[in-house]
Amino acid sequence: MKHVSDLFISTSTKLRDVLVRSNETRRGIVLVVDEARRLLGVVTDGDIRRAFLAGTDLDTTADELLEAKGARPRPITAPVGASHEQLMALLQETGVSHVPLVNAEDQVEKLVCLEDLLQEDELALHAVVMAGGRGTRLHPLTEDMPKPMLPVGDRPLMERIIRQLSETGIRQSA
Repeated sequence: MKHVSDLFISTSTKLRDVLVRSNETRRGIVLVVDEARRLLGVVTDGDIRRAFLAGTDLDTTADELLEAKGARPRPITAPVGASHEQLMALLQETGVSHVPLVNAEDQVEKLVCLEDLLQEDELALHAVVMAGGRGTRLHPLTEDMPKPMLPVGDRPLMERIIRQLSETGIRQSA
């Protein structure tokens, strides 16, 4: 998805076209907007599944879907310019995984996804692993193999160190 407008549908969009748009954009959500790009509601993949389970017809409009799910009067949004912390707090508080960002005219400018915010949270840290020396303290174990390559359990020590760094969010090590 290159532009948030790829997610826009109108109130008259039929469920079959909502499915196509949702599949094309692969975001799990489409945004119901009016002619001025003002947000009227959202339809998620979960909403579509629940509609099918309730026997909803493919010719049902997005407006009818919103009415059926009780999505009035207003979807959850955040203002353009909301901080990373504010957005994370809103997502945690509401339990949603997508938040449309709207401007002062209530027009959709961007869609923020939990997945995107979590990727931003990755640490911008690098690690340097100092491994070397003569190996005198662990002699005779280090006679034929350097200490970083000594097995600890089922893995070499260096592999364990690199995995632990990775698990804590450090992606670059030397």
